Amino acid sequence: MTPPLLGLEQVTIGYGELTVVHDVTLALRQGEFVSILGPSGCGKSTLLRAIAGFVPVKGGQISLNGEDVTRQPPEDRDVGIVFQNYALFPTMSVFENIAFGLRVAGTGSRDIRAKVAAIAEVAGILDQLPKRPAELSGGQQQRVAIARSLIMGTKVLLFDEPLSNLDAKVRQTMRREIRRLQAELGFTALFVTHDQDEALSMSDRIVVLNGGRVEQAGTAREIYRSPQTAFVCHFIGAANALLPASAARLFPKLHLQTGESAHVRCEDLKLVDPAHPDAVEARLETLDFTGREATLTCRLGEERLDVIIAGHLVDDDLEPGKALYLAARENAAHIYRKPVS
Repeated sequence: MTPPLLGLEQVTIGYGELTVVHDVTLALRQGEFVSILGPSGCGKSTLLRAIAGFVPVKGGQISLNGEDVTRQPPEDRDVGIVFQNYALFPTMSVFENIAFGLRVAGTGSRDIRAKVAAIAEVAGILDQLPKRPAELSGGQQQRVAIARSLIMGTKVLLFDEPLSNLDAKVRQTMRREIRRLQAELGFTALFVTHDQDEALSMSDRIVVLNGGRVEQAGTAREIYRSPQTAFVCHFIGAANALLPASAARLFPKLHLQTGESAHVRCEDLKLVDPAHPDAVEARLETLDFTGREATLTCRLGEERLDVIIAGHLVDDDLEPGKALYLAARENAAHIYRKPVS
């Protein structure tokens, strides 16, 4: 059986008595785009730096193409890393930044010019080669950082929150650009982010990390549609944790066992006519309209529920205080065991 291009086996990372990453196992095949998704402080960037060789591991194994590289220094690992701040040399031109690794490796000037031109053309920055990083936009600097890593023939590229410094529209463009570059150049990507939209839109697979542990791994659709834990259910997308009384009204056929809780995604609650057989009366408290969609915060008994609807469904008479009628989509309840304290 062919070994994975990048493999992690029960990797544990810590500082003194503090363990920040616990027993992470992961395998990336050639050409895959995998995201590590989690909140700030969950250990995702630490894990990425350990793969690159910048952080030692306390236990487990890291392998590249079947070779154990756990104790190898960064320069002996065939991985590139793109940092959040790009880490470009400010006094060098774009050409010099991209060519830096080749010059250190002793590559001839003619080959350097040819390789830089080729990678710059694919990255869409051929006309930016004479400029300094300060003259570029954030998106252009991102392309330079990627080109600099890829020009060395790197097979695995590690991205550490690379889009977090960009504005929303540029971020969307760069998501597509990174996937385009990956498809054209065939590198394998491990992408660290706290942004669920980035992970869902870009990834072949997603690994959800929480408190240094893997909560769930799978495709975007698997994780979104079938979250295995309450954390994943609420971190990926938007969801309501239901009080027992609300769960009984919205899901009358549902029978929770002792220690279980019910959760429902906000878009799986819908507005219905009062005559609907499953209609449950609630009262609108606030409306957050963002154009494409709207979030309605409704009072149902003793709790507030968020309901997400399409923006075009928002009527002018949908105002705070109005009575609304809700129904849950069939089989939309997610049931989890409550943690034992």
